[in-house]
Amino acid sequence: MFRSALVGSAILFLSLNLVFADTFKSKIKAVDDEKRTVTFEVDGKDKTYGLTKDVKIYSVGKKGKKDKEAPETLIPLANIKDKSATITVDKVDDKDLVTIIKIETDLKKKKKAQ
Repeated sequence: MFRSALVGSAILFLSLNLVFADTFKSKIKAVDDEKRTVTFEVDGKDKTYGLTKDVKIYSVGKKGKKDKEAPETLIPLANIKDKSATITVDKVDDKDLVTIIKIETDLKKKKKAQ
């Protein structure tokens, strides 16, 4: 009984956390490594957000063989300028901070020259 209540509470907490998160698809315009900020366009205006200490910056490659999940590749902060990304912003200590940046990759296959 106690386990069921604990699991239910954990699921509720995680789902509430997702409700308060904002997700944007945009091109990253600027990165300030010293101030730990990233600037991107939201509703036609440039917005600058701070980054959490443990921000996850990654891209996903091609799908693995036999329906295995595609591997994630971590990317340094300095290498994300001018990249298209999906950015997740959460409220942390009453501040809106970026927690996840997923870089969009072009998965089109290159044709071999004949």
